[in-house]
Amino acid sequence: MTKNYEALLLDLPLSSPIHDVFTSYLRMEMIKKILLVGFIFVAIFHAIGILLPETGFDALWYHLPIVKDMAVSREIRIVPDVPQSDEPRLGEVMFLPFFVVGGVVGIKIFTFIVTLALMYWTYRLCQLYLPDSWSLLTTLLIFTFHTIAWEATSAYVDQIRALMEVGLLVFLLSKSKLSFAQQLIACVLLTASLLTKSVSVLFIPAWFVLLWQQFNWKVSVTIVGLSLFALFVTHPSFSIFGSASNQLIVQTGIIHYVTTQLFSFLVLPLTLSFHAESYMSVIFLFAVPFVWINRKWLLQIYRPELLFIAVSLFTWVWIVPVSVRYDLSGLILLTILCVAVVVHSFPKNKNLKQLFALLLVGNITLNMVIRVGAVVKALPFLLGRESEVEYIKQYDQGIEKGPIEKWYGIH
Repeated sequence: MTKNYEALLLDLPLSSPIHDVFTSYLRMEMIKKILLVGFIFVAIFHAIGILLPETGFDALWYHLPIVKDMAVSREIRIVPDVPQSDEPRLGEVMFLPFFVVGGVVGIKIFTFIVTLALMYWTYRLCQLYLPDSWSLLTTLLIFTFHTIAWEATSAYVDQIRALMEVGLLVFLLSKSKLSFAQQLIACVLLTASLLTKSVSVLFIPAWFVLLWQQFNWKVSVTIVGLSLFALFVTHPSFSIFGSASNQLIVQTGIIHYVTTQLFSFLVLPLTLSFHAESYMSVIFLFAVPFVWINRKWLLQIYRPELLFIAVSLFTWVWIVPVSVRYDLSGLILLTILCVAVVVHSFPKNKNLKQLFALLLVGNITLNMVIRVGAVVKALPFLLGRESEVEYIKQYDQGIEKGPIEKWYGIH
């Protein structure tokens, strides 16, 4: 009777794929099952942000006003009092249908889906350097990064840009030769990144270096040239350098600015491991001695990746403020290589590998404790004990008539 019941279920259109998924799960190693459950747990916590009002500064300052203007005017135009509206707006265009259907919640659902897709391609990128279990663990670590977590359900375009760029990294680093058709695919992904956020233009040298090292200068010129051509045809002029950087140079002087940013570059492992606003993982500091010990092997095997990361991070530290979200793809690749070099250092020592895995699990736990704290802070609103106005006033950032007040009409 049971077998007949199962056979009846398998006759349903969706039953066979569902059966295949559960069968694959049951056949997995226990560690992979635990990591997948952990991934689902983290995803659920991140998804809680969908239920909360948008409080992201840039989201309320220009992303949402641009999307709202497109929905009302039914055209893409420069929005009064929104200087960023003359910059590339592919992200806002992608937000538009979700905003029309579901408002801000619709955009939050879309960005959550984009984040899940980003984690899938991050996992694919991990698989180029790590065994499967380590790939899952590293992806889970990246999924708990503070910036990934809060942007997973916020109307920011950084996750969209990162998705394009991580996909491009997987595409380029998994191939030894590109046909012209594949070069066009690479152009589309790089152009999509450029059209999503203007700051992407500053990272063109990093992509050029990667392409040149991985292939040759002709491929590099073709892909980068076509991408820039598409950008400047659609957006003849826009601001590349952030006003914050310009103001800082004027206020402090070029020499002070250069020395400060160079120092920032040199202490990046410390910054990314401990600095409150830029914190990602202790793996960056932990991996430093292993990188030094294995430097010859790394330069021999991973020269394209290392040069890409070096140029990408060097570019990143000159952008003020130095926000992790401006170089997610470079930092994701850096995280993966940091894990890879440590794992490579203990090829046969299972005990040391297990200790390192515990370090990563501890890092994931710490990240989630911080995330749980954010959810606990939002509980009064989620339980109906706090109004929307009371909730969002906690995030007004002390700016009179700032983005929150303007968007929500608070006086």
